[in-house]
Amino acid sequence: MFLQPLMGAPLPGCVSIDATKPDSYLDNARAGNPTAGAHASVQVAVNNLRACASMQPSPTRASLIGHGAPGLFGVGAGGSIGTSAQHINIDNQAVWVPLFQSLSGRFEALCLYGAAVGAGLTGAQLLFTLAKAINAPVCGSTGVIYCRPDGTFYLQEGATWQVATPAQQPAPIPSPTAPWPANLGARAPGPRVTACAAFGLGGRPLPTKSAMALAGQVHWDRSFQPPGQPAAVVAGRLRASFGGTAFKSFTILGDALVRDDAQPNRFYPVGPNFRAILLGR
Repeated sequence: MFLQPLMGAPLPGCVSIDATKPDSYLDNARAGNPTAGAHASVQVAVNNLRACASMQPSPTRASLIGHGAPGLFGVGAGGSIGTSAQHINIDNQAVWVPLFQSLSGRFEALCLYGAAVGAGLTGAQLLFTLAKAINAPVCGSTGVIYCRPDGTFYLQEGATWQVATPAQQPAPIPSPTAPWPANLGARAPGPRVTACAAFGLGGRPLPTKSAMALAGQVHWDRSFQPPGQPAAVVAGRLRASFGGTAFKSFTILGDALVRDDAQPNRFYPVGPNFRAILLGR
């Protein structure tokens, strides 16, 4: 029977955390899981879990902690995707599926603690492929995961845990777009973006029209300070001028958040079309 993911610290069973330093999300996770393994690649993460499993009298749960996005989980490069040996998604499954197959039958469940890894169709496909590889249920969140300084986790309101079993790919669950807790930020008139430039993965520049559309999806009137550090991959950069002022720089985190680079604890949620614009769809 599948055991629901836990949000406290330390996590039970076998745990391995992305070794990238410094990284505020990963640093917090290590504070709560000081005996967890550390990995810089999929191979090392699998080795850590297999070594831990060999010391357990019976199958236990396993947890991997890293950054994520819908259908993508980072395994060794912090907030960036890194090489094909440092992340898992459907496109590079030939790299990681054989590695995870060595864990078949060793765990009762595997949970991926990364933002929105299990969201949408790509998230459901990723979890199902991984569940078949390890022959056990695999879970991933459909929204942003935060980790507090004490190592405990918090899941975005409106999100849930998507679960795949080796026998069935689950129905897709979209990332939540609302509600964002009212106490995370007072609503105020949103500034008007007058000029903008945006860059996707790898520094790919977006056309000016797309950059402005992307900025139009950001809820500039809903800035907030979250309860912990987010586990989202860096999906791009945004530079915006408000009312003719000097450009400000922002980091795009997954498909759900924009962070103010000058004030790293200030975040903005985004609208439902943000991901499609960022991907050029």
